[in-house]
Amino acid sequence: MIADDYLYSFVYNTDERVSSISDIFYSQYRHYMEWGGRSVAHFLAQLFLFLGKSFFNICNTIVYCIFICLVYFHICGTLADMKLWLLSAIHILLWFSVPVWGQNFLWLTGSCNYLWTTTIILFFLMPFRKKSMDTSYSIHIILSILFLVLGIITGWCNENAGAATLVILTGYSIRKIFKKEKFALFEILGIIGFIIGFYFLLAAPGNYVRMKEFDRHGNMVLHLLKRFFDISKDFFSNGYILAGISVLIGVELLVYEKKG
Repeated sequence: MIADDYLYSFVYNTDERVSSISDIFYSQYRHYMEWGGRSVAHFLAQLFLFLGKSFFNICNTIVYCIFICLVYFHICGTLADMKLWLLSAIHILLWFSVPVWGQNFLWLTGSCNYLWTTTIILFFLMPFRKKSMDTSYSIHIILSILFLVLGIITGWCNENAGAATLVILTGYSIRKIFKKEKFALFEILGIIGFIIGFYFLLAAPGNYVRMKEFDRHGNMVLHLLKRFFDISKDFFSNGYILAGISVLIGVELLVYEKKG
């Protein structure tokens, strides 16, 4: 246990150690009002700190394997006939390309903030991936309704990954509109749920409290836009090889779709 693990072992901003599930809910209410909106990530962190690091290690290993499989799914569109070389390549590329691999995948609080939330997002996007390949694809009406709840949880996960998911869903929707394809119930409810969850994430009163602590004044939206452009600039200046590959893959996909 290091750094924030100690902080989240207690009811937020008190000296009372978390001793029950109800304590975690109360702690997350305080956290939401006083610090930030990542309620899903920090609920998971406080839950595992309460249940124990050994239990977390087992669950985290399973989730990492699921995460790798979900990345594989979004590459291939299927988990049938999985290729070991591609699974290995995904893991190796993550090892070399993620700047702080241990912080994102092994550290309890960090993993709940990044690995676990990204896994939730990739899981949420699975039916969208299937639908993009097969317009006749559908899921049961009950699961479609539950997609509203999953969308809320997904949108409430993480600001950075949430913004990326918003871009994906926007592009996905524009593509469907241009191709005059009907939206399935799960798509409509999923997108609505995601927008609600993302709003809860960004609208947390604690975000504004934290802005004051860091002496940042002004409009939250303007700060987010500024960060978007700053991060994009850093990406293209420091990750130009990855950026170039991404552009080439994008062009190839457009050409492939046009021919198809």
